[in-house]
Amino acid sequence: MVNESRTFGAAVLLALAGLGTLLYGVSLDNGMSVNMVMAAGGATLLTAIVVHTAGIMLLEPEHSEA
Repeated sequence: MVNESRTFGAAVLLALAGLGTLLYGVSLDNGMSVNMVMAAGGATLLTAIVVHTAGIMLLEPEHSEA
């Protein structure tokens, strides 16, 4: 349970950092063109999605007897 919390917590922190970086990059030139800060924020968001997906894939399936 602790590993899942760390994985999903890391994904949330990465997503927030990526969104913050992306929004900062947009504010630099009012979104008129793509700059390196925006690209770095997008890459961080993509990394957060990969971490979250990997965390879901590593979850143990729950067996229920019905």
